[in-house]
Amino acid sequence: MMRSRTTSFWRSAAQLLFGVIALALLTLVCFQLEVPLATTAFVYLIWIVLLSFIGTFIPLVALSIIAVGSLHYFFAPPLFDFRIRSQDAAVVSAFLISSLAVSGLVRRARALQAQLRLVIDTIPVVAWSKSSDGSAEFLNQRFRDYTGLSLEEGRGWGWMNAFHPEDRAIDEWRTALAAGEPFEKEARLRRADGEYHWFVFRAVPLRDAEGHIMKWYGTSTDIDDRKRAEGVLREQTRLLDLTHDTVFVRDMDDVITYWNRGAEELYGWNNGQAVGNVTHELLRTSFPEPFGEIMAQLFQTRRWEGELVQTKRDGTQVIVASRWALQQDEHARPVAILETNNDITERKQAE
Repeated sequence: MMRSRTTSFWRSAAQLLFGVIALALLTLVCFQLEVPLATTAFVYLIWIVLLSFIGTFIPLVALSIIAVGSLHYFFAPPLFDFRIRSQDAAVVSAFLISSLAVSGLVRRARALQAQLRLVIDTIPVVAWSKSSDGSAEFLNQRFRDYTGLSLEEGRGWGWMNAFHPEDRAIDEWRTALAAGEPFEKEARLRRADGEYHWFVFRAVPLRDAEGHIMKWYGTSTDIDDRKRAEGVLREQTRLLDLTHDTVFVRDMDDVITYWNRGAEELYGWNNGQAVGNVTHELLRTSFPEPFGEIMAQLFQTRRWEGELVQTKRDGTQVIVASRWALQQDEHARPVAILETNNDITERKQAE
């Protein structure tokens, strides 16, 4: 604590010394050129405003007081005297008030900026901003800690060095950015220890009043657990692809992510046509009980079995004996549902 205060004191002293030296040079130039009081006060004010962007508040206040004394002594008649005429007092007073006000406003703005930067750096998500062409301007602390890249190394297109070589399709990124629409992309990001994890990258543009893109802001979320779980499910369903049973996987929004050959044969939609659709909308499923109760039982026991009435692509209906299995990641979070159906239409008609 004491060391921090000492460092802060010497930093403030150095800023004040720098400001006084520069102010002395400005005073010498203005005095030699016989610059009027008001103009000199304006020059002083510009210098204090510029210094306020890098200096701290106390040195700026001290520098403002020194500047007032210089104006009194060198530029307000009688010269080399601290007495000042009433008509010049207004100029000096305006200068002092303006310099203190500007210094206070800049100090507040810098404090708000530092607070915002702290929030962005500490949120539990990777965040970044890029210019209109996609070159990185800011990468938050979480990104830098995760990838091991410094801010300088990640700027420009250096952030691409943290991606898996197969996911560094710069042309694809440029195309997405050139489209000017919010986009989402999955890619593998290298951790500081060299291991790659899947992330989903989401970005939105910031536009000016005329609609031109000024910046891109985005976040990156780790989805590695979900991708691994999906991979396990795909391996399991590939084995079942050899059977005539219908097997498909849907995510927690009921969107189909896998559709096996048996499902193609029974329902009539091929894999490309089925994947991405909401299961029960595509098949117009009729449930034996409210869907919410079925899902409640699934979450409780991780299993559900029952009979469903579904509609094929040609419009005919089938009755299936359906078995659902809830799939979870290593943290016991639900990530997908594996559904297996057997056509029992003929048996039910016979009954």
